[in-house]
Amino acid sequence: MIPRRKSPAIAKETPQEITLYPSRKAWLPVLVISLVFCVIGVWMISKDDWRGWLGLSFFGLCALVSALMVTFPQVSSLRLTIDGFYMGSLIRTQFTRWRDVTGFGVASISMNKMVVFNYSASYSGQRFGRKVAADLAGWEGALPDTYGMSADELANLMNSWKRRSEAQAHGEKPATGET
Repeated sequence: MIPRRKSPAIAKETPQEITLYPSRKAWLPVLVISLVFCVIGVWMISKDDWRGWLGLSFFGLCALVSALMVTFPQVSSLRLTIDGFYMGSLIRTQFTRWRDVTGFGVASISMNKMVVFNYSASYSGQRFGRKVAADLAGWEGALPDTYGMSADELANLMNSWKRRSEAQAHGEKPATGET
């Protein structure tokens, strides 16, 4: 069951699949701040300050990405299926099987509460990246967004789908209240 407290943007919800999109409200301040810095960059350029080009380039890119996220939130998504989860971004989509993760938790990384996870011992992919992430943050992986939910709610949802997948793999029915 999806917590409805913050009304995540749910595109598709069936017993076998759910797709979540990031909150537009979270990206709107990024867009506004980026545009303000773009204006400052243009002003600096008009005063013959070459650093204005650096600011305009960087914050112009930030404004473009945040405008896409505000206008088309579906360019980033989290899709949960009985087999695993897909993290979609502007550039690519990555699939991770439930059996390849040990579970989900919540951690503060750079003053931002995120849903984090470690890979199972049997998972052999991305060894170097996992080690670097674990050394830096204490976790091997993290979801890039909370998709309109609190980090705790999303971690609970992810753990619920993982348990459901494990129960189905063992021929069991999920516990009542599980999605």
